[in-house]
Amino acid sequence: GNHVCSYIGYKTEQNIISNCLLLATTCSTYVRVTVTLYRCCDGWDAAGGTECKFPLCAGNRNPSACNVNEGYVKYRNGSIVQNSGGTCVAPNLCENCNLGYYPNNGNCRACTMINNCNIPRCAQSSDTTCEYCEGEYTSEYGTYAYTRFLDGGKTCRQACSWREGSRCFPGNCSDTTNSSCKCLDGFTGRDCSQIFHETSILVRYMRLTAGLDRVESPPIGSDRDNQLTSWTNLKPRNTQIHVIMGGNFRKDLNQYVPPKYIVSTKVGITYGKVQLDLYRGGNKLATSYIHECQPGIDNPQPDNFTCEHNFSVSDWEPFQHQDRIQFTAEVTNGGHVVFVNYDKQMQVEKYSLTGVTKRSNFNIVFDYQGPDHCRELASNCSSEPLIVPDVTNTSIVQVSWCGWQDTVSGISKYEIEVFQLILNGDKTQLIHGDKVPGSPGPLDSSISEANISLSNVGAYAVVLIAFDRTGNRKASRRILIFDNISALEIKNDPSKVTSASRETNYRWVTEPRKFVHVEWKNRFSNTVYEENGWLNSVEKLYEIPSVLDDNEGERQIERKKNVHGIVRVEVGYETIYENNIARIPFKSVPDIYNESVDLTEDTVDGKRLVIHVRAYDIMGKFSQDIVNVTIDTSPPVIGNFFLTMENRVNTSVSSLKEFVNLTIDWLAYDIHSGIDYIGWRLYDNYTGNTIVHGFNRLSLQNKSSDKEQYQSNYAQYKPGADGYCTPFDGCYQSHFILKSHMPVMGLEKGSESTDYIFEVEVENKAKLKKVMIIKTVGPFTVDSTSPEFTIFDSRTPTTDKIPDANTRNIALIVSVVLACLAVCIITATIVILRFRKGHKNTRSDGDKNIKIIRLSQLKETDDLSNLQPDTSDGDKNIKIIRISQLKETDGKTFPFAHKKYTSLFHVTN
Repeated sequence: GNHVCSYIGYKTEQNIISNCLLLATTCSTYVRVTVTLYRCCDGWDAAGGTECKFPLCAGNRNPSACNVNEGYVKYRNGSIVQNSGGTCVAPNLCENCNLGYYPNNGNCRACTMINNCNIPRCAQSSDTTCEYCEGEYTSEYGTYAYTRFLDGGKTCRQACSWREGSRCFPGNCSDTTNSSCKCLDGFTGRDCSQIFHETSILVRYMRLTAGLDRVESPPIGSDRDNQLTSWTNLKPRNTQIHVIMGGNFRKDLNQYVPPKYIVSTKVGITYGKVQLDLYRGGNKLATSYIHECQPGIDNPQPDNFTCEHNFSVSDWEPFQHQDRIQFTAEVTNGGHVVFVNYDKQMQVEKYSLTGVTKRSNFNIVFDYQGPDHCRELASNCSSEPLIVPDVTNTSIVQVSWCGWQDTVSGISKYEIEVFQLILNGDKTQLIHGDKVPGSPGPLDSSISEANISLSNVGAYAVVLIAFDRTGNRKASRRILIFDNISALEIKNDPSKVTSASRETNYRWVTEPRKFVHVEWKNRFSNTVYEENGWLNSVEKLYEIPSVLDDNEGERQIERKKNVHGIVRVEVGYETIYENNIARIPFKSVPDIYNESVDLTEDTVDGKRLVIHVRAYDIMGKFSQDIVNVTIDTSPPVIGNFFLTMENRVNTSVSSLKEFVNLTIDWLAYDIHSGIDYIGWRLYDNYTGNTIVHGFNRLSLQNKSSDKEQYQSNYAQYKPGADGYCTPFDGCYQSHFILKSHMPVMGLEKGSESTDYIFEVEVENKAKLKKVMIIKTVGPFTVDSTSPEFTIFDSRTPTTDKIPDANTRNIALIVSVVLACLAVCIITATIVILRFRKGHKNTRSDGDKNIKIIRLSQLKETDDLSNLQPDTSDGDKNIKIIRISQLKETDGKTFPFAHKKYTSLFHVTN
């Protein structure tokens, strides 16, 4: 029959053998023999019958020979197939496989799976295409969730559809796939259902009213998007606050044609809220005022949305400094999209468009305090609230300022006011007069300098006013003097050294001191300042804090110390001593009101002070006095007294007739100031009354400007050119000769029984005197002895000339001698004394500082360089030297001269 195939097989046959193995028994053997056998050909089966009519696929026969349980196929009707089906029509040949399957080696195998494909179709595993994607209801865009139309069915790509995550609306899918989705501007998210554009708030402000007063935030006319705070200094009661917020949110949804599944879309404002809060001391109070406006997501308002309310906030009163009312305007946008859900038999549904919430905070801050300057807040502040020069001579003045702040409302502007200062009624204080026109107007808070213009000289108050945004203000003031015309005046009474001798017209200091007192009483003035009171104190203003007023600099609100408009006096001087000049720099006197100063300076004889007194006004202009004062505290020197009659030197007279022929010469000089006066008289007081036999005042030679001129002028002078030079007043003769001149008639002759007194008085230019008295001891006798004499030193200047002998007592004589001796000791003077022959070495005056040696006891050969003073005396500063032993070179140490002064010259024996 059909499908029968033969084949060679094998079988075993038995053979019986008798006499098996020579035995009487039988045995059998088996033999394998080939035979022809028949069976169904491969791939066919007789199914227990005799006909091989049933084909086998994968070893199985129908009806399920081809079927395998694999794959997943979903038909359009929704039925799901997971068996491959098929009919075995020939060995391992299947036909009529189910959709999604293909014949393969005796089976219907599932086509290779394509993601999101319901029905794949293929002839073999490598050529699978999708016939029906998942979620595909029609082939029209918007009716399928996955599309197979982009690549011939090789893939099922997610399409923009009604399904969540691929709705892409508001938006557009350029190639119908979800991956090409582009949301409309302002939308984002998987479904373009999230709005990220904020709502445009067109109206938002709050208005606080209290009676007729009101304040708004943001302020009317301001940039309301940037200025979010208003400030007020109102103190309201029963406060009402009206708030309003409005805006819109509109989007053009027609930019793209909506897909098939979109029915409608609506967007706009879905929620609004206005809220008031009070912050005090940085903390929010528990009470809040809230009002909500809710259009809702189902009814969003794209345009003209308004939310307003009127709140009464009297429970927040009274308001305090830095209280802040915060108005929060809150608005949320959103909407919805209506769509067809094809998965639910085209049921119409909606999804929400989630919006964003925009909040705007506006504030009204209560500011009851004005601006501050850092000087009010910190001791280390270096900024100046107002910088104005104290004085100026120009009419255009630059002023500047810095360091102002207002931590609450901030600085809004500056203003400058300039006032002329005038005297008050009693002319003791300056007060604000008229405001100077043309002052700079309101200045922006960013400006820190300006110019002011002054027309007339005078004192001014420059006031800077800083304003904060509530109108609170604070001022700073500076005092300014504008002067380009005044001048210092010098009155007739010049400056002088009042510690100098009045008799010398204050030119000579005659008393030892440690200081020099200089005065300039009423010498200098600035009449303009004095008469107009420009240096007087300035009235204080309550609105200007003391720390911001003018308390520094040359011109302040306090009275400027001055005398007749002079604010400062400086004194400097030069000292000239022994040809050395020392300059003492100018220094301000400590107390200007004294109009005097003490200069610490030792009074050394021969020193001159050239004193400069400078008086300044506040502008820095000055006038100057120059005062010269010289120091001479020692009286003149008198010595080397000689009596000459004819050719006899140091003789006493032998008869009364010899008076008229008597010649007297002596040395007198003052190396510091020079001799100003020499007078003499001859008298006796034998009867107890002073009888003057003669007197006169000697004429002084004119001074010479220097040593050379002096020697030239007096080279022919009979006594010789004995002279000396003072440090500052030229050179003078030191040797004086008197031929007796007896102007008293009848007294030209003396008596042998009478002691006569010859008195010489010398006064220097410092008005200090020295008196030498030559007194005969006993009656005149004819011999060659010298008369006894005494030197008196009168340090106190006097106008008396040749005083009466009765007025000179022993105390005066002793004091004068001691004073002379003190000068000798101090200046190491070489003193030459002559005594009448026959007198003993005695100290009749009781002064141990004078050693008396008779000249007759000295020899020409005596070496006086080693002469020792009397040990009982103990004074090494006095040495007696004979003139004959003086050498020409000893002129450097002229008798009675200070060793330091080398200007003394020429000694004649």
